[in-house]
Amino acid sequence: MNVKKVGNKLEYDFRINGKRYRGKGNTRREAVHAGNIRYNELAQGRDLKAKIIFHQRFIDYHDKYTKPNVSEKTYSNYDRLYKTLIREFGYRDIKDITKDDYQDFINKLADQYVIDGVSRYNSYIRAVVRDAINEGLATRDFTLNVRIFSNVKSKEEKHMYLDLQELKAIKKYYMDRKDHMAASTYLILLMIATGGRFSDCINLKRNHIDEVKGTVYLDGTKNINAKRTVNVDKETIKLLLQYADDRPAHMSGYLFTHRGRQIKNSAVNESIKKACEAVGIKRNITSHALRHTHISILIYEGVDIAYIADRVGHSSPDITYREYAHLIKESKDKQSSKTLSVLEAL
Repeated sequence: MNVKKVGNKLEYDFRINGKRYRGKGNTRREAVHAGNIRYNELAQGRDLKAKIIFHQRFIDYHDKYTKPNVSEKTYSNYDRLYKTLIREFGYRDIKDITKDDYQDFINKLADQYVIDGVSRYNSYIRAVVRDAINEGLATRDFTLNVRIFSNVKSKEEKHMYLDLQELKAIKKYYMDRKDHMAASTYLILLMIATGGRFSDCINLKRNHIDEVKGTVYLDGTKNINAKRTVNVDKETIKLLLQYADDRPAHMSGYLFTHRGRQIKNSAVNESIKKACEAVGIKRNITSHALRHTHISILIYEGVDIAYIADRVGHSSPDITYREYAHLIKESKDKQSSKTLSVLEAL
């Protein structure tokens, strides 16, 4: 490396692979130090001088690593955030964004989305920033320790869950109507038993039900983990097989059809609305509440979070931890009390 005076500054000058690199410092020591840092970056395959447009890095990363593993509907959330990043950050280099800049951005999101939405968008961005650091394209994680919050009220939690007695009442309602052979009845019973999304359960076929192993294959579409095999109780297996064998077969193989077409989630929600009215539940409960309830019961009973995430098709246990953090804390408190009781009895 050569260092020479250029004007009032000292300039380093070297070549790597035939390409010339130069930079300046106020003193010879500063120039040598800057030159050494630059040389080491380049020798390690890093180029922190290169401009990495924030929004472009975001979409490039998720197009490659996320898009192949999620549904088109889910990926629309990433596209929406991409457009927001263009609007909010323009063509800024990812290296130039500070923690304060990013907190200001989160503050704006907090006025538009409920806490789950803000947290989800933050996780999308955090993955990109950490990957850029790992690849030597950035040095600072500006997402670290930002405050995630929302000024938008979520739906009341009581509308998202059923308690155990309410769930039992809903299940009994449908069990009493199983002889009607309505597709929505059996789809709802499957959702109760598996915690599956509507999009997981709607694609059930006769050959997805394994009586010997006591499992059901759910051909979900939301993410790569949505396609999964779930252990199900014997009663539900028997009901599903009876339904599959006693109804006219559809050419597609799908079980939950009506007049030649798969039933809609709106029809399922309408059925649940009638069931709630019949058993005295005066809240707006949807099919997704069955999933929330299934997960919350397992958490409260101390079932392993990684198993729950796998069972319900979350893309990672982090999703389960994030969305059910308050319930997980309650479960830990319960387990802690139980542990103390055991130890005190020694």
